Amino acid sequence: MKKTALLTCIAFCLFSLTSSAQITKGSVLLGGGISGGRNTTENNNQENKYSSLALYPSIGLAVKENTVTGLRLSYSHSKSGPDNSSYKQEQKSYGAGLFYRKYKSLGKQFYLFGEGAAYYIHSELTNKMPDFMSTQKMGSIGLNFYPGVAYAVSRKIHLEAGLNNLVDLSYNENKTVTSSLGGTTTSKGSGFGFSTNVSTASPLTIGFRFVLGK
Repeated sequence: MKKTALLTCIAFCLFSLTSSAQITKGSVLLGGGISGGRNTTENNNQENKYSSLALYPSIGLAVKENTVTGLRLSYSHSKSGPDNSSYKQEQKSYGAGLFYRKYKSLGKQFYLFGEGAAYYIHSELTNKMPDFMSTQKMGSIGLNFYPGVAYAVSRKIHLEAGLNNLVDLSYNENKTVTSSLGGTTTSKGSGFGFSTNVSTASPLTIGFRFVLGK
């Protein structure tokens, strides 16, 4: 809860801070982030395992001091299910988007940053059980906000940590195909979604940036 409160405070304070610029106009920032987790729960003497991995490569150009715009990609994969069981759940997603990031220097190589992005994501969720299987494919377009803290290890390398998708607004269209002993059915749906990443169980996104050029 403390890490969420800290980064939320960062997000609201970000644009009210004043400091000297450090990332010069014309610099290219190349890097990305990674997040993931693994846990095991037990119910009725049966272990259920969950694992996830997400990658966020990106490239950006400093259009003015401490202001970067660019392209970011995303890939994520997660799966869960009990050991020695025919029940399995798996989800994969791929996406791309344009981002706008603003840095504010705190001195001593530390920065706060806030990043807004417009994106598209395609995802596929599969559930398997005995005599049953469903596959849901979803396309989403949306906007999100990502605050964090960066540390300049050197003039050319930054390490960072943040809350990816702290605030997310999206429009989704989905198609679900279900197969069972009774036959196969297909359903479609659409709608708007809003979410906030305030769960203490959600891991921080850890990332890096190479600052190239000027």
